[in-house]
Amino acid sequence: MAKQSEKIKSLPKSKDTQDSDFIIAKPEKTSNNELCLFACEVVFFENICQRKRNLHTLIIIGQYGIKSLNGISNLIQLRELWIVECLLKDISELQSYNSKLEKLYLYSNKIDHIPNLSNCPELILLNLSGNNISQLRNLHSMPKLREFHLANNRIRMIGDAFRDNSSLSTVNMAGNPLYQLTVVTIIRILKNKMMFYNMLWHKNSDLSTKSLKNHLKQRNLTTAT
Repeated sequence: MAKQSEKIKSLPKSKDTQDSDFIIAKPEKTSNNELCLFACEVVFFENICQRKRNLHTLIIIGQYGIKSLNGISNLIQLRELWIVECLLKDISELQSYNSKLEKLYLYSNKIDHIPNLSNCPELILLNLSGNNISQLRNLHSMPKLREFHLANNRIRMIGDAFRDNSSLSTVNMAGNPLYQLTVVTIIRILKNKMMFYNMLWHKNSDLSTKSLKNHLKQRNLTTAT
């Protein structure tokens, strides 16, 4: 953050009076439909949402002043949202957010749950890695989800969390203290051709390699050796 602070100081103040309502210094990249704030100090997130209603892409990186997503409902044209490395915790506004959002990146924050995103029916990518999430919930609210990243959280069990996500092709659960992964879950993963990255196996897991291979052999399925 020290280098980022130096960069902020070196940038000129924004001459756009509207932009000055929510940032200090010049945006790294901006257009009518895209705004990237990773070399600026964000003052009011809510003002961004009010002033930039036509945004298709909003990227905010390393801005510790963002405490909630109040005002996000104004961005009805948004397709891609990045709010990462911001210590964000309150994401309750997303549950009532009606949008065309397709990609949502919220990694490296302080989020403790997976929100219900049934009002974002077009969502195909969700990245919640590096948060404080301990339970797999609300995945049923994202039927079109293809890519799901939840690495480095606190997940211990998967159960049937992915039962309704038939479109999923990639799931990243690396760095979670997974304790229980049932054979039924593995079979469902293989049938749906999901790709699980770097699963962390607990020494007391109820699933041994031998028992897994036996179950899969009975069902004419195979595992990589």
